[in-house]
Amino acid sequence: MHTIIRLLPLLLLYLPGTAQTHRYQLITHVRYNGQPQPGSIAVCELTAGADAKGIPYEEVKWISMRIVKGSDTTDAGHSARAVQPYRISLHTQGNLALPRIAVADMTGPITDFHTFYVALGPKLGLASLKKAGDRFVLPAPLTGDFANGSSILLGNDCLQVSNTLTGIRNNTLLLKTAFRPPATSCLRFMLDEMNAPVVPDTLNNFQMVRPAAAGTFNVQWGREYFDIDSEVQQQSGRLLKAAMVNDLKLKVKIACDSTYRHCQREVPFRIERELELVLLQ
Repeated sequence: MHTIIRLLPLLLLYLPGTAQTHRYQLITHVRYNGQPQPGSIAVCELTAGADAKGIPYEEVKWISMRIVKGSDTTDAGHSARAVQPYRISLHTQGNLALPRIAVADMTGPITDFHTFYVALGPKLGLASLKKAGDRFVLPAPLTGDFANGSSILLGNDCLQVSNTLTGIRNNTLLLKTAFRPPATSCLRFMLDEMNAPVVPDTLNNFQMVRPAAAGTFNVQWGREYFDIDSEVQQQSGRLLKAAMVNDLKLKVKIACDSTYRHCQREVPFRIERELELVLLQ
């Protein structure tokens, strides 16, 4: 018996004239060079609707965020509520572009939540997955732009994406989406030296520029990958929960001039992130 994977998550449940809402909680843990860093717990509310052409969408409204450092918690809800609501759609004719990021402190939650959705988007071959073990590989790499104009002046990555139906349990579809360095790069690096692999025999697929002190800049580049394990309710197509592991091995030039040269020093740097997305209601 073949499995039918539906559009996600409330698109099939939308009825004109009704306001259908649900919430997700996004928990993020971070380590730099193996040392724990402040994490976050953010909550967004999604309301299902349809545009003038009848194409369903979900409007995303961020309602809370807390910064977690050890046993201490700081309320950052003002940043979450400052984000203007935006629409995303998993319909084949809908819009799944990353929204413009105007609140720098929300760059992580917005881009991470969006990545969980992209993993289940119509371009990633879910309709072709009929039984456990079936796998779809996107023919061309995906490029991402996560600059926000303030804390991230430039940010690009390039990833080869695959989706695998790993199993079915209690009418729940188990999916693994892998975002890995491609065989051929789709990035144009700022400096020629960035083409030299940070991880042996693996293409660099990440670059970022952040502002530093006294008009200087910190430049990062190297290898990024992340994997997402999603659980989707088979009957409704609703995303129930998902987990992401994100790993970056980088080189960092510190306190560079505007040409990203003449830097104070260069150091290796590793970022490890673990994220959990849970449906609250």
